[in-house]
Amino acid sequence: MISRRTLLQSLPAAAAGTVVLPSASQAEAPMSNHQVPAQYRLRLGEIEITALSDGYIPFSPEIILAGEPGAVAAALADTPQSQPLIGDVNTYVVNTAGRLCLIDAGGPSSFIPTLGRLEAGLAAVGIDSEQIDQLLLTHLHIDHIGGMLTADGRAMFPNATLTLLADEHDYWTDPALLASADAGFRPLVAAAQGAVAAYADRLILLSGEAQAGPGISTLPIPGHTPGMTGFRLHSGDEQLLMWGDVVHVPAVQFAHPDWRLSFDTDGATAAASRARVLDMVASDRIGVLGSHLPFPGHGYVSRGPDGYRYEAAYWDHFA
Repeated sequence: MISRRTLLQSLPAAAAGTVVLPSASQAEAPMSNHQVPAQYRLRLGEIEITALSDGYIPFSPEIILAGEPGAVAAALADTPQSQPLIGDVNTYVVNTAGRLCLIDAGGPSSFIPTLGRLEAGLAAVGIDSEQIDQLLLTHLHIDHIGGMLTADGRAMFPNATLTLLADEHDYWTDPALLASADAGFRPLVAAAQGAVAAYADRLILLSGEAQAGPGISTLPIPGHTPGMTGFRLHSGDEQLLMWGDVVHVPAVQFAHPDWRLSFDTDGATAAASRARVLDMVASDRIGVLGSHLPFPGHGYVSRGPDGYRYEAAYWDHFA
């Protein structure tokens, strides 16, 4: 009877008397040093979601504010997370009822050189910018709005309406914010105001939990910015939550959801929102899509002995 052991033992015998010498190299292949445009599709009932990577942001551990000195370094030492920390930047095309929506638009390579891959990603999946019907923004940070404009400042998506929460819009477009911003913050405010201005004639501002389109509704998640929203995607009995920036550093923030980010507008509110959302998706077993979760950013949250755990979803083969 053939077993795994006998089969393996038989392999050297089959090659007895044969000497195989290494052959000369037929061609030298240079290192490519780049990835192909990252894309991934999944189904949610009658909705098709395409995840596209806009690149990544190298984070410093100093952005994480923990309760005790050395706590972040100790937590990271127990994970395989590389240094510097890598924060993926994910965007999502949602095809629902014959309507193409884009959730977030990545960041500009002019500001962060490792970003700016959205346009190439859309081209790779056969989507032209003119086909996007609706642009939905979780918030107006620069790594979520950079792909909204062309190089000469025009709307990249000429046929798309722009949807975000009114609280977010009002905070960033307030002239007083730009006037009072310091030198480091001023370019971010100017970028947000310029991005919104390019879509001013087709702007949709929502409040609270509201219908944003077929199969899409808002879920306010304030704190990281004043008007950040998640987007509930639902079809029949199935749903996912695209939660924006609830988690930036998965290696430590699931286990320590109270740890805040140095650039949160209101850290205490952000931590409270994160606790609320993590409890909801874990209790109700709702799958999540995350802007900064490892690409494609699709997975599930469960409670652990301390804090929460994240598990990436299995690959959807469309079988």
